Amino acid sequence: MLETIGNLFLDFQIGRSLKSLTLRIFNKYSHDTYPITPTPKSSRGFRVICKDPYIVFTSERTTEIEVFSKELINNKAYFFVIFASSLVSEPHKIRQLRDCYHKQITLYPNHRIIYLCNTEKERDLIQPFCKDSHFINHNAFLDEQVYRIFKLEKDIDVVYNGRINRSKRHYLIPRKFRISLISNSIINLAKEKHYRNRLRKSLGNAILENFPGGKTLNEIPDNDLSNIPQLTDGEVTLLLNRSKVGLILSAMEGANYASMEYLLCGLPVVSTISIGGRDVFLKNKYCRIVRSTRKAVEKAIQEVMNANYSPEEIRNHTLEQIRPHRERFLAVVDSVLKENDISMTSQTFWDTFFVNKMTGFKPFPEVFREEMQKAVSLKNL
Repeated sequence: MLETIGNLFLDFQIGRSLKSLTLRIFNKYSHDTYPITPTPKSSRGFRVICKDPYIVFTSERTTEIEVFSKELINNKAYFFVIFASSLVSEPHKIRQLRDCYHKQITLYPNHRIIYLCNTEKERDLIQPFCKDSHFINHNAFLDEQVYRIFKLEKDIDVVYNGRINRSKRHYLIPRKFRISLISNSIINLAKEKHYRNRLRKSLGNAILENFPGGKTLNEIPDNDLSNIPQLTDGEVTLLLNRSKVGLILSAMEGANYASMEYLLCGLPVVSTISIGGRDVFLKNKYCRIVRSTRKAVEKAIQEVMNANYSPEEIRNHTLEQIRPHRERFLAVVDSVLKENDISMTSQTFWDTFFVNKMTGFKPFPEVFREEMQKAVSLKNL
């Protein structure tokens, strides 16, 4: 119970205050005691691109960027923020973002927040209070050298890279195909029990490829699903190259890395109608965006399989779609450099800071401090 309370609150100011108050109340009426000192959140999504000035790429919510600012309080810093979820799904999200943005720039006037939006609509909603918002879809930051084409036998009809979670709507997958799944560990095993049982009835023979040799859903006990082995990017790439079609069936999320992984590996994609921004790269002849019914998904899968599209053509077209987003990003970085009287362009040191997806979920603040120390100094280039 105490450990649960200790992990309920995130390490920004409101979270710390609520946690402290809750623990004081608990200690007052309980025979046990619990240390009031808050425990920092163990990991965050970030990457320090450079220093002099500091440029930090992060997927953290604006409510939590304060923790980065505290580490850089005496330095000039720029935070490039990507969004892992849709901003238009609930009206309060934009209001919350606006309030947190104004608080941040008031508390830390030497720090600047730059929003990279997955859709033009999100950009238009943010620009009234933050001119530093740009239509730069985060799927443009996947490394095309990681996700690429290999000439492998296509022994999988359909692959779905998405956590076994009700929001991913695996139940829309038609049973007639050879199906492979890729998943992260299930976060709330008890909450998702009904969903798992539903999938075992409808997709019991689908193979979860995370386990060595692959195991069907019916073969995997619940306890093993709470600690699913994670595939490396290279293993995912090889698996996708054995597949004919990539699926993504959620109704709402961010731009969705899996959809871009499919495309860079030369797979046609079948997606349901969604909000969040993944459709930005799916509006072409190689992809189908359909209603959320199993019948519509089945028809679309059969269509793209029968079309026998060239993997190289799919990949090359996708790279063309990525280019303007990267160019806009580099232009924003160039404006930061010019603002700091640095004569070089971002293209000059692209190879020193570009990594797959641009963020990693890493221990904070230890790794953050380490990256700050090791970051390349633009003044020394």
